[in-house]
Amino acid sequence: MNEKKMPETQELAVETLRVGDQVDLKSCPFLKGHAAAESEYAVVESIERETPNCLAVGYEGIDVVGYPVGTRLTVSPLTIASRKLPEARTLRINVRQVSKVLADFEDEGVAGIYAVILPVLSRSPSDAKRASIALDIFRARQCIGCLDDFEIEVIDEQNNVIDQDSDHVVYPGSLDGHVQRISDKPVTGSELKVPHASVRDAAQRLLNAFGGDAPSWLREEVVALESALAREVETDERSVPAQHRNAVKIESGCDEEEQLSSFQNGTLQSFGKGLAVTIQVHVQVPPELAECSEAEAQNYLREKLEAASATAGGALKFDARIGVSCERARELSRASSLSADM
Repeated sequence: MNEKKMPETQELAVETLRVGDQVDLKSCPFLKGHAAAESEYAVVESIERETPNCLAVGYEGIDVVGYPVGTRLTVSPLTIASRKLPEARTLRINVRQVSKVLADFEDEGVAGIYAVILPVLSRSPSDAKRASIALDIFRARQCIGCLDDFEIEVIDEQNNVIDQDSDHVVYPGSLDGHVQRISDKPVTGSELKVPHASVRDAAQRLLNAFGGDAPSWLREEVVALESALAREVETDERSVPAQHRNAVKIESGCDEEEQLSSFQNGTLQSFGKGLAVTIQVHVQVPPELAECSEAEAQNYLREKLEAASATAGGALKFDARIGVSCERARELSRASSLSADM
């Protein structure tokens, strides 16, 4: 929902509406008496053709209305700007309040989602550059007294967080965009789709949050943090050697009874309150340990299993027992019998 800050509006036929468009409810014959009609635009959340001559339009947080084809509705200036400048894609600024008590009382009500129409640029910038420009435009037009009270991300219409350009600088003309508040409820939790970020990306994002005003001590801390984290072992797929990427096989849909019958050599345990899991561990024995002693086997297993537990942050625990195999026991028994017969 948006406060109307720009007077220019335009009518569009209902069949030309798009999800995300902002409609003036006073132009709607069915919702013109709604409480929000005098002060807010309604954001189109869904459009469905019910019959050849009727479209059902859902408005975010309000209602679903059936319109005869040809009905004309007034839309916001931001909607018109996005139609006239197709090359200037709309991005969104997601502002989440992270402090329970605001340091600046004038920041009350800042949290929400803001649409940003980027200016027409001579060259087509990357997504990261667009995100940086959108954030510049937002900062230039939306005053926030205490940035520490908020988390600010650039997102697209699918709530994907867009990383910013680490080499971005503000240049003339890049601030000639438009900003309009479209919702007072920011995207939070699992709805916010944050891409995997490297240590360098995370450190740079911290600096970008301060714009060009990052103090020297913060820059030094970020560099130190980046250096320390970079020394740690990466555990995501990109850092796992190719020969180890198929080392884990997981089959779902197996109830506990099936696990008992098909994984007889595995370890069955509960996983939370409603699941059971069975894990089998297969140890690859190096050729040089083919005829090793129990002590040598113990040392090898301890080294490998402790390393696995440490990599998993202690989430994995192992109990191992070592002794003579059945095959070797039979060999020893036969040898003993032959010796006794001689």
